[in-house]
Amino acid sequence: MKAKDKQKLNVIKGILSDLTYAEKSQLLPPSNTAAAAAAGSVGSTPPSFSKDNDSDVATIIQKSIKKRQESIESFQNNGRPELADAEKQEVEILSSYLPKQLSDGEIEAIALVTVKRLLEAKKISGGIKSMGVVMKELDIDTARAPKSRVAGIVKKLLSSSMS
Repeated sequence: MKAKDKQKLNVIKGILSDLTYAEKSQLLPPSNTAAAAAAGSVGSTPPSFSKDNDSDVATIIQKSIKKRQESIESFQNNGRPELADAEKQEVEILSSYLPKQLSDGEIEAIALVTVKRLLEAKKISGGIKSMGVVMKELDIDTARAPKSRVAGIVKKLLSSSMS
């Protein structure tokens, strides 16, 4: 086995482990009802995670990429470029398993169409207070764009041009 293949195999094993953990963790009952109440999970249904759902898998991969990007920054700040390079290679491997990501311009165009449609239907009045309604109506797959990035673009759009 080549060294690069071994690294790829280790990354894939890590993702499979994360997927299994995510799938099993939703099946566990809350161990302490007071802790569950504090977490807001009493009386609510557990999140539905499935290895068979591409969006769920993509979310786990995106979280893994985010962790590695934070590690890269930490390693660079602490003078460990060799470890940062290894993490960068892992990010490239993980990125190859994600669908093509939407650009900020594409997200903004989709959000703008949605906002205009909601304004015409008088479901929103514009401004930042309409963010929740806009986010619910947006039909952007989390596999193609993380919700945090979409939310940032929608917030900028609502606060600048719609207020």
